[in-house]
Amino acid sequence: MIDSQWFSLSPTPFVIALSILIVAACVVLGWMAIQRSEFKRSIIWLEGLRLLMVSLVAFALLQPEWLQKFSPEEDPVIAVLWDQSHSMDTEDVISGDAELTNGVAADAAQAMSRKDSIMKLTSDATWDTFREKMNVVVEPFSSTLTAPREGSDINAVLTMAMEKHSNLRAVVLASDGSWNVGSSPTEAATQLRMKDVPVYAVGVGSPYALPDIEVVSLDAPTFGVVNKPTRIPFSISSTIARDVTVDIALSSTDGEDLSARYTIPANGVLQKAF
Repeated sequence: MIDSQWFSLSPTPFVIALSILIVAACVVLGWMAIQRSEFKRSIIWLEGLRLLMVSLVAFALLQPEWLQKFSPEEDPVIAVLWDQSHSMDTEDVISGDAELTNGVAADAAQAMSRKDSIMKLTSDATWDTFREKMNVVVEPFSSTLTAPREGSDINAVLTMAMEKHSNLRAVVLASDGSWNVGSSPTEAATQLRMKDVPVYAVGVGSPYALPDIEVVSLDAPTFGVVNKPTRIPFSISSTIARDVTVDIALSSTDGEDLSARYTIPANGVLQKAF
Protein backbone atom coordinates (compact mmCIF):
# COMPACT_ATOMS: atom_id res chain seq x y z
CA MET A 1 0.00 0.00 0.00
CA ILE A 2 1.33 3.45 -0.97
CA ASP A 3 1.52 5.79 2.01
CA SER A 4 2.76 8.89 0.20
CA GLN A 5 4.53 10.01 -2.96
CA TRP A 6 6.50 13.10 -3.88
CA PHE A 7 8.94 14.63 -6.34
CA SER A 8 12.52 15.22 -5.20
CA LEU A 9 15.67 16.94 -6.46
CA SER A 10 19.12 16.25 -5.01
CA PRO A 11 21.49 18.81 -6.53
CA THR A 12 24.72 20.19 -5.11
CA PRO A 13 25.54 23.95 -5.32
CA PHE A 14 28.12 23.23 -8.00
CA VAL A 15 25.61 21.29 -10.12
CA ILE A 16 23.02 24.08 -9.79
CA ALA A 17 25.54 26.71 -10.92
CA LEU A 18 26.70 24.49 -13.80
CA SER A 19 23.12 23.86 -14.98
CA ILE A 20 22.29 27.59 -14.96
CA LEU A 21 25.51 28.38 -16.82
CA ILE A 22 24.81 25.77 -19.52
CA VAL A 23 21.24 26.96 -20.13
CA ALA A 24 22.31 30.64 -20.14
CA ALA A 25 25.09 29.94 -22.65
CA CYS A 26 22.64 28.07 -24.88
CA VAL A 27 20.15 31.00 -24.75
CA VAL A 28 22.86 33.56 -25.65
CA LEU A 29 24.32 31.50 -28.48
CA GLY A 30 20.85 30.68 -29.81
CA TRP A 31 19.80 34.33 -29.82
CA MET A 32 22.96 35.28 -31.68
CA ALA A 33 22.29 32.58 -34.26
CA ILE A 34 18.71 33.79 -34.75
CA GLN A 35 19.87 37.38 -35.23
CA ARG A 36 22.48 36.35 -37.81
CA SER A 37 19.80 34.45 -39.75
CA GLU A 38 17.56 37.55 -39.74
CA PHE A 39 14.95 35.69 -37.72
CA LYS A 40 14.34 32.85 -40.14
CA ARG A 41 11.58 30.58 -38.88
CA SER A 42 13.62 27.41 -39.47
CA ILE A 43 16.51 28.74 -37.37
CA ILE A 44 14.14 29.79 -34.61
CA TRP A 45 12.70 26.26 -34.49
CA LEU A 46 16.18 24.73 -34.55
CA GLU A 47 17.50 26.90 -31.73
CA GLY A 48 14.32 26.31 -29.73
CA LEU A 49 14.81 22.57 -30.08
CA ARG A 50 18.46 22.93 -29.07
CA LEU A 51 17.48 24.95 -25.98
CA LEU A 52 14.90 22.32 -25.01
CA MET A 53 17.46 19.47 -25.23
CA VAL A 54 20.08 21.41 -23.26
CA SER A 55 17.47 22.31 -20.62
CA LEU A 56 16.54 18.63 -20.25
CA VAL A 57 20.19 17.68 -19.79
CA ALA A 58 20.64 20.44 -17.19
CA PHE A 59 17.49 19.25 -15.41
CA ALA A 60 18.81 15.66 -15.37
CA LEU A 61 21.96 16.91 -13.60
CA LEU A 62 19.73 17.97 -10.69
CA GLN A 63 18.95 14.24 -10.06
CA PRO A 64 15.14 14.37 -10.25
CA GLU A 65 13.33 11.46 -8.58
CA TRP A 66 9.73 10.46 -8.08
CA LEU A 67 9.57 8.78 -4.66
CA GLN A 68 6.87 6.52 -3.26
CA LYS A 69 6.64 5.27 0.32
CA PHE A 70 5.10 1.82 0.77
CA SER A 71 3.87 0.34 4.04
CA PRO A 72 4.08 -3.47 4.34
CA GLU A 73 0.78 -5.29 4.56
CA GLU A 74 2.11 -7.31 7.52
CA ASP A 75 4.55 -6.54 10.31
CA PRO A 76 8.18 -7.65 9.92
CA VAL A 77 8.91 -10.95 11.65
CA ILE A 78 11.77 -12.04 13.92
CA ALA A 79 11.88 -15.82 14.32
CA VAL A 80 13.43 -17.02 17.60
CA LEU A 81 14.16 -20.74 17.14
CA TRP A 82 15.50 -22.86 19.99
CA ASP A 83 16.68 -26.44 20.04
CA GLN A 84 14.60 -28.90 22.09
CA SER A 85 16.45 -32.13 21.23
CA HIS A 86 17.46 -34.55 23.99
CA SER A 87 20.98 -33.17 24.08
CA MET A 88 19.60 -29.89 25.44
CA ASP A 89 18.90 -31.74 28.72
CA THR A 90 22.66 -32.12 29.30
CA GLU A 91 23.73 -30.27 32.44
CA ASP A 92 27.05 -28.75 31.46
CA VAL A 93 26.39 -24.98 31.48
CA ILE A 94 28.42 -23.44 34.27
CA SER A 95 27.07 -20.41 36.08
CA GLY A 96 29.40 -17.88 37.67
CA ASP A 97 33.14 -18.51 37.98
CA ALA A 98 32.94 -22.21 38.76
CA GLU A 99 36.19 -24.11 38.40
CA LEU A 100 36.29 -26.53 35.46
CA THR A 101 38.11 -29.85 35.25
CA ASN A 102 38.14 -31.30 31.73
CA GLY A 103 34.98 -29.32 31.02
CA VAL A 104 33.15 -30.58 34.13
CA ALA A 105 32.22 -28.32 37.04
CA ALA A 106 33.96 -29.06 40.32
CA ASP A 107 30.57 -28.69 42.00
CA ALA A 108 27.76 -30.37 40.05
CA ALA A 109 25.24 -28.07 41.69
CA GLN A 110 26.77 -25.17 39.78
CA ALA A 111 25.85 -26.69 36.42
CA MET A 112 22.50 -26.21 34.71
CA SER A 113 21.00 -27.83 31.65
CA ARG A 114 21.44 -26.28 28.25
CA LYS A 115 17.69 -25.82 27.96
CA ASP A 116 17.53 -23.92 31.26
CA SER A 117 20.39 -21.64 30.20
CA ILE A 118 18.31 -20.22 27.33
CA MET A 119 15.02 -19.89 29.21
CA LYS A 120 15.36 -16.11 29.22
CA LEU A 121 15.90 -16.10 25.46
CA THR A 122 12.77 -18.18 24.88
CA SER A 123 10.62 -16.10 27.23
CA ASP A 124 8.01 -13.87 25.58
CA ALA A 125 8.79 -11.08 28.06
CA THR A 126 12.33 -10.79 26.67
CA TRP A 127 10.96 -9.63 23.31
CA ASP A 128 8.28 -7.22 24.51
CA THR A 129 10.21 -4.13 23.38
CA PHE A 130 10.58 -5.57 19.88
CA ARG A 131 6.88 -6.38 19.62
CA GLU A 132 6.06 -2.68 19.48
CA LYS A 133 7.26 -2.54 15.87
CA MET A 134 7.40 -6.17 14.70
CA ASN A 135 6.07 -9.65 15.23
CA VAL A 136 8.35 -11.92 17.29
CA VAL A 137 7.71 -15.65 16.91
CA VAL A 138 9.34 -17.95 19.49
CA GLU A 139 9.32 -21.60 18.39
CA PRO A 140 11.13 -24.78 19.48
CA PHE A 141 12.60 -27.23 17.00
CA SER A 142 14.31 -30.59 16.92
CA SER A 143 14.18 -33.12 14.09
CA THR A 144 11.14 -34.45 12.26
CA LEU A 145 7.60 -34.77 13.58
CA THR A 146 7.83 -38.57 13.38
CA ALA A 147 10.94 -38.65 15.62
CA PRO A 148 10.78 -35.55 17.83
CA ARG A 149 13.77 -34.59 19.95
CA GLU A 150 15.99 -37.27 18.39
CA GLY A 151 18.29 -34.76 16.66
CA SER A 152 18.76 -31.21 15.40
CA ASP A 153 17.65 -30.59 11.82
CA ILE A 154 18.82 -26.98 11.56
CA ASN A 155 18.51 -26.80 7.78
CA ALA A 156 14.84 -27.86 7.89
CA VAL A 157 13.87 -25.35 10.58
CA LEU A 158 15.59 -22.46 8.76
CA THR A 159 13.90 -23.42 5.51
CA MET A 160 10.52 -23.71 7.24
CA ALA A 161 10.90 -20.27 8.84
CA MET A 162 11.78 -18.76 5.45
CA GLU A 163 8.72 -20.34 3.79
CA LYS A 164 6.31 -19.69 6.66
CA HIS A 165 7.03 -15.97 7.16
CA SER A 166 6.92 -13.89 3.98
CA ASN A 167 8.16 -10.77 5.78
CA LEU A 168 10.99 -12.43 7.73
CA ARG A 169 13.65 -9.91 8.80
CA ALA A 170 15.93 -11.87 11.16
CA VAL A 171 16.43 -15.31 12.71
CA VAL A 172 17.78 -15.96 16.21
CA LEU A 173 18.93 -19.60 16.43
CA ALA A 174 19.77 -21.13 19.83
CA SER A 175 21.29 -24.60 19.68
CA ASP A 176 23.90 -26.70 21.45
CA GLY A 177 25.96 -27.72 18.47
CA SER A 178 26.15 -28.70 14.84
CA TRP A 179 23.33 -30.36 12.88
CA ASN A 180 23.05 -34.13 13.07
CA VAL A 181 19.82 -34.69 11.11
CA GLY A 182 18.96 -33.62 7.56
CA SER A 183 21.00 -31.59 5.09
CA SER A 184 23.71 -29.07 5.82
CA PRO A 185 22.27 -25.82 7.25
CA THR A 186 24.54 -23.83 4.94
CA GLU A 187 21.97 -24.38 2.18
CA ALA A 188 19.18 -22.58 4.04
CA ALA A 189 21.58 -20.01 5.51
CA THR A 190 22.76 -19.11 1.99
CA GLN A 191 19.17 -18.61 0.81
CA LEU A 192 18.45 -16.39 3.82
CA ARG A 193 21.60 -14.37 3.12
CA MET A 194 20.46 -13.81 -0.47
CA LYS A 195 17.21 -12.43 0.95
CA ASP A 196 19.18 -10.12 3.33
CA VAL A 197 17.86 -12.00 6.37
CA PRO A 198 20.63 -12.35 8.99
CA VAL A 199 20.88 -15.45 11.20
CA TYR A 200 22.14 -14.80 14.73
CA ALA A 201 23.46 -18.05 16.23
CA VAL A 202 23.43 -18.45 20.01
CA GLY A 203 25.59 -21.37 21.10
CA VAL A 204 24.78 -23.09 24.40
CA GLY A 205 26.61 -25.73 26.41
CA SER A 206 30.06 -26.22 27.83
CA PRO A 207 32.98 -24.65 25.95
CA TYR A 208 34.69 -28.02 26.35
CA ALA A 209 33.60 -31.26 24.72
CA LEU A 210 32.08 -33.80 27.11
CA PRO A 211 34.11 -36.98 27.71
CA ASP A 212 33.03 -39.30 24.93
CA ILE A 213 34.19 -41.84 22.35
CA GLU A 214 32.56 -41.63 18.93
CA VAL A 215 32.77 -43.63 15.71
CA VAL A 216 33.39 -40.83 13.23
CA SER A 217 33.40 -42.90 10.05
CA LEU A 218 33.12 -46.47 8.78
CA ASP A 219 33.71 -46.50 5.03
CA ALA A 220 32.75 -49.90 3.67
CA PRO A 221 33.43 -50.25 -0.08
CA THR A 222 30.47 -50.47 -2.45
CA PHE A 223 31.91 -53.51 -4.25
CA GLY A 224 34.48 -56.27 -3.76
CA VAL A 225 36.61 -58.62 -5.85
CA VAL A 226 36.24 -62.36 -5.36
CA ASN A 227 39.18 -64.06 -3.56
CA LYS A 228 40.80 -60.72 -2.78
CA PRO A 229 40.84 -58.98 0.62
CA THR A 230 38.57 -56.03 1.22
CA ARG A 231 39.80 -53.09 3.30
CA ILE A 232 37.28 -51.31 5.58
CA PRO A 233 38.78 -48.14 7.13
CA PHE A 234 37.30 -46.52 10.23
CA SER A 235 37.94 -43.50 12.46
CA ILE A 236 37.20 -43.17 16.17
CA SER A 237 37.58 -39.90 18.07
CA SER A 238 38.00 -39.39 21.80
CA THR A 239 37.36 -36.32 23.92
CA ILE A 240 38.71 -37.97 27.05
CA ALA A 241 41.79 -36.33 28.59
CA ARG A 242 43.73 -39.64 28.80
CA ASP A 243 44.60 -42.58 26.57
CA VAL A 244 41.79 -45.14 26.38
CA THR A 245 42.10 -48.79 25.35
CA VAL A 246 39.01 -50.13 23.57
CA ASP A 247 37.92 -53.38 21.94
CA ILE A 248 36.52 -52.85 18.44
CA ALA A 249 34.39 -55.51 16.78
CA LEU A 250 32.94 -55.75 13.27
CA SER A 251 30.28 -58.31 12.38
CA SER A 252 29.23 -59.18 8.84
CA THR A 253 25.81 -60.37 7.71
CA ASP A 254 27.16 -63.88 7.00
CA GLY A 255 28.28 -64.31 10.61
CA GLU A 256 31.95 -63.47 10.29
CA ASP A 257 33.31 -61.51 13.28
CA LEU A 258 36.46 -59.39 13.36
CA SER A 259 37.84 -57.80 16.50
CA ALA A 260 40.90 -55.85 17.57
CA ARG A 261 42.14 -53.87 20.56
CA TYR A 262 43.46 -50.35 20.08
CA THR A 263 44.52 -47.45 22.24
CA ILE A 264 42.91 -44.12 21.38
CA PRO A 265 45.15 -41.16 22.27
CA ALA A 266 43.91 -38.50 24.66
CA ASN A 267 41.66 -36.00 22.85
CA GLY A 268 42.74 -37.59 19.59
CA VAL A 269 41.52 -39.61 16.60
CA LEU A 270 42.31 -43.23 15.83
CA GLN A 271 42.38 -44.19 12.14
CA LYS A 272 42.67 -47.90 11.37
CA ALA A 273 41.15 -50.48 9.04
CA PHE A 274 39.79 -54.04 9.10
